[in-house]
Amino acid sequence: AAEGMTWHDVVRTTNYLRDIERDYAEFNKIRTTFFQWLNLDPLPAATGIQVRLCWETLLVEIEVYAICKSS
Repeated sequence: AAEGMTWHDVVRTTNYLRDIERDYAEFNKIRTTFFQWLNLDPLPAATGIQVRLCWETLLVEIEVYAICKSS
């Protein structure tokens, strides 16, 4: 993690899916499980968007936003 940041600094994700109708429910379950496993409460805000991704085999792309707290 850059500059000592961790998953606990994540405040938002933008999730790009090739087929949102087919994949979003399962993707969201996995995303939620991952963040709960890290003991994040509340979970980071999230937006899901259907897009054409750069590779035909790519199903999901995730953009992560975090806030770096000054020391």
